[in-house]
Amino acid sequence: MIIWANYIYDINQIKKAVEKEFGEDSYCTYYGATLAKDRQKCINDFQDPNSPVRFFIGNTQTGGYGITLTAASTVIYTIQIIMIWRKEYNQRIVPIE
Repeated sequence: MIIWANYIYDINQIKKAVEKEFGEDSYCTYYGATLAKDRQKCINDFQDPNSPVRFFIGNTQTGGYGITLTAASTVIYTIQIIMIWRKEYNQRIVPIE
């Protein structure tokens, strides 16, 4: 499962939840602060069917282009719900009908 988040705070919250439920070796993270060698390891571990890594948690700005993650059967895009309730953000929301 790939979980994309826009903010480091969200990535950290997702990491905590996944770690609590599935263990610390069940996920890898891929975002701006992730070192290049760790990024490749994360991709390799996620793609390896024998690896315990089941969750790829990342930032779309960092990992959304140029990587292959064919091991995923599910992709989740998260948003910060609190932003939706702010008046200035409501003005930017355009419903799709």
